[in-house]
Parts: sequence; structure tokens; C-alpha cells
Amino acid sequence: MCDWIKWGEIESAEMSHHDAFYIIITVSIFMFLSLIIIDAQNAASYFGLAIGLFGILIAAHSIQSSTRQLIEMEVDYWNARGIDHNNKGAELRKKSEYDQAAWAYEDAIEAFDKASKLDPLSAKNWSNRGNALVDRGKYDEAINLISDDFLPTSLVSRRVESPL
Repeated sequence: MCDWIKWGEIESAEMSHHDAFYIIITVSIFMFLSLIIIDAQNAASYFGLAIGLFGILIAAHSIQSSTRQLIEMEVDYWNARGIDHNNKGAELRKKSEYDQAAWAYEDAIEAFDKASKLDPLSAKNWSNRGNALVDRGKYDEAINLISDDFLPTSLVSRRVESPL
């Protein structure tokens, strides 16, 4: 049900939203049954209250799921936009329209930045951004992106510095 995580000297349980939902339901049922046993005369009003609370929990769970889906859709939008601009940059470069290609690559990098801010753990976002940087000719920035964001500091032997 729960996974234990240890940060330094602090231990805590990481719980999924489903685990928390089931715990809240279990505690609510226990409290409802306790109230019926203690005050049988008002059982109907307690039952109505329990149904109302259950409805609120279901609504909160639905809102949380919808929000997560909207964020995933926005990440997919920015990735698709970045891929589109990156492909446009490649086509413009083939036609020797270098200034317009540079703008298209910059737009792609910006789109991948937005996707990475929304979902910083997505390898797809970082890979796409690195590819756009390489296509733009920003090799040093692409290398620093990998060394800064993916490798532990102890494994990074040297950082590539831009000559400018």
C-alpha cells in the first residue's frame, strides 16, 4: 500500500492518491458505524451526511484525475509543437534558409522547455530538447544539458564552456 522513502534522517511514507482515497473511505465508514451505534435515533441524518461526504470525495478524486490528464495533454501539445518546429527548421535548412531555420529551432527549444517544466521527469521532453539543441548547432548547451540534468555531480568530470 505505501512505499517508505528515506531522505537523509527523515523517513516518510509515500502514498498514492488511491491509497489515500481507500483510507479515507475506511475511516469514514468506521466513523459512520460508530455514530449509528452511539446515537441510533439520528441514524438517518448521519446516513445522509455520510452520502454527502462520499459524494464530495468522489468529486475531489475526479477533479484530481482530470487535472492530471490536462497536464499530460498540455505536455503532449508542447512536445508536438516542438517536433513540428524542429522538422520545419530541418526543411528550411535544406532550402538554405538559415535565418528562418534558426528561428524555427529556437521555437522548438522553447516548446520543449515548456514541456519539461510541466513534466520534468519525462525523458522524451529532455531528449527532444537535446535533439533540437544539436540541430540548432548549440552543441555545448546540449552537452551541458545532459551533464547538468542527468548525471550525478560526482560523475561529471568537466563541463563544456562556451568560447563566447
